[in-house]
This record gives sequence, structure tokens and C-alpha cells, in this order.
Amino acid sequence: MSRFQQVFGRKKPVIAMVHLGAMPGTPLHDAGGGVEAILKGAEADLAALQAAGVASIPPLPPRWPM
Repeated sequence: MSRFQQVFGRKKPVIAMVHLGAMPGTPLHDAGGGVEAILKGAEADLAALQAAGVASIPPLPPRWPM
């Protein structure tokens, strides 16, 4: 068994990322929902990925400023 298979437990894992909504100060930011809406959307995205059986959702450092 390869190291890759040992880490993920399968031959062809799906690796995904959680997407965040527009941040405060950007044109598409939902000022009414605020940061709470961004977090709620991220939690829903994460739940959907986990329910679909995604093997890995690695933490990535933010690219700031863009």
C-alpha cells in the first residue's frame, strides 16, 4: 500500500475545500448578514462535503491581501 493510500484510506480520494462568501469591504459582501452569514455558509458547505464522503478538506492559509 502506498503512503498516499495509507493517509487517505483509498486509492482515489476526493480532496475539496470550503468556500467562503465575500468578505467585508468587498463589493459582493452581504452587510445585512455580516460575518455570521459567511460562517453559516461555510458550515453548510463543509456539511455538504462531509455528507458526500469527501476524504480530505485540508486547512489552507488565507491569501491576504489579494
